[in-house]
Amino acid sequence: MDARTLARLARVDPKLLSPVTHRSAQAQADLSLIRARAGLVRSRATLINMVRGLVKTNGERLQGSSSRIIKSDVSMDLTPVLRNSMESARTPPRRL
Repeated sequence: MDARTLARLARVDPKLLSPVTHRSAQAQADLSLIRARAGLVRSRATLINMVRGLVKTNGERLQGSSSRIIKSDVSMDLTPVLRNSMESARTPPRRL
């Protein structure tokens, strides 16, 4: 059905199916940078929300609401058990 509609449009006005224009190399590079940054910001927000959720389920709260507040020294306000679990999550797993 789509092919038929496109064929009819091409007969009526061929300029409707004009060649596709691609982005310039610089525009593509800029778009890649924007998408990469957006992905990193989204990942950071997801990680911060995960930490806040883990802390909150243990009956505690993190101070402040800014991402700058989430630092290694913020864990000093947490209980030792929760602090140990957060610190162990920061270190990469050992390979066997």
